[in-house]
Amino acid sequence: MSKVVGIDLGTTNSCIVVMEGGTPQVIPNQEGARTTPSIVACTSKGEPLVGQIAKRQALTNPQNTVYSVKRLIGRHFNSPEVQNAQKVLPFISANQSGPKHLNTVLTRTKFEQMIEPLLERTRKPCEDVLKDAGLTAADLDDVIPVGGQTRTPKVLETIQNISLKEPNRSVNPDEVVSIGAAIQTGIMQGEVTDLVLLDVTPHTLGIETKDGTFTSLIDRNANIPTKKGRVFTTGTNNQNKVEVHVLQGEGTMAHENTSLGRFMVTDVAPAPKGVPQIEVIFGIDVNGIVQVTALDQATGRQQNITVRAASGLTQSEVEKARTESDQQLQVEEGRKERDRIIGQLQGLTQSTRKTFELLSAKLTEEERSSATQALTKVDQAREGSLDELQAALSILETTAEALGQAMLRG
Repeated sequence: MSKVVGIDLGTTNSCIVVMEGGTPQVIPNQEGARTTPSIVACTSKGEPLVGQIAKRQALTNPQNTVYSVKRLIGRHFNSPEVQNAQKVLPFISANQSGPKHLNTVLTRTKFEQMIEPLLERTRKPCEDVLKDAGLTAADLDDVIPVGGQTRTPKVLETIQNISLKEPNRSVNPDEVVSIGAAIQTGIMQGEVTDLVLLDVTPHTLGIETKDGTFTSLIDRNANIPTKKGRVFTTGTNNQNKVEVHVLQGEGTMAHENTSLGRFMVTDVAPAPKGVPQIEVIFGIDVNGIVQVTALDQATGRQQNITVRAASGLTQSEVEKARTESDQQLQVEEGRKERDRIIGQLQGLTQSTRKTFELLSAKLTEEERSSATQALTKVDQAREGSLDELQAALSILETTAEALGQAMLRG
């Protein structure tokens, strides 16, 4: 029977572990080391170098050495981040004579001051994880540090402050991820039977619905694999197609979340709004791949989209998305305010018109003329700007108040 291994493809080092007799065993590389630097290179003759040997020659062959590339996976090669990384990753600085090396003494106190903001940023995610799990720090049995940086005394101190427990350092932090992956392979193959590992989705998944609302179908932290569906309908009469906008995030409005894709359900049978039944089904498999299907229950016609792990965004793409989100938010707020005022106008116009008709014979010529002008202005302002609508509402409120006074006059 073939073996299944657990791999930690780390930014700095990589490690592979296999289950042997129900126990995870690290597979050493050709040099006998338990971890391998995540560095590859090519010599001037085109020979590939991997791991420690590639690391040793990085300073003398920076142009043909690749490392820390995991931070750039998913980005376009021509993106500013990748181009900048090509310039600054090989060395700190250089001139015509070659790379420049920096040698300085950094005290622990100074170092800890420098990393303090980064450590504080880890506090809230840890607290959020406990909250989502319905636990407190006192409920934890063990806390296992992961990654070489957790050897730093200040990091260990921060872990203890957050978890209220001494970190368990019995497992090599450079190997712990791959060991966990190997144990999961043992669970999948039935070799490990006394453990159950539940994977969850990190974000809420849903679609955009009426008025730009985000409607969730699969909540954050739901166990995967999973599948959930919900029936939606049309918003206008005789609507013959429906767009399904798939999003992930925790915002209540669509623009506050990340768009994963769009697709159309076409040839929907003509019917009054609210009659068609469009079932949207979200499914997530064990690999975290999302399949979204929309089914017109009347015709059986369906469309779907597959969403794989999203690639990283460049800084310029992030800024563009943020700008577009802010602009959309302003448009949305303006639209909501407009809808609110129109709703007020419709209600007040109806009651004012009815009162005007009842009291018309008792009103003075000036009062009749003022009320008529106000109602006419409302009709003219319906398609106008937000300022024009607000002005019309103000005039109508004054008119309604005047008619109320006339009613009391008898």
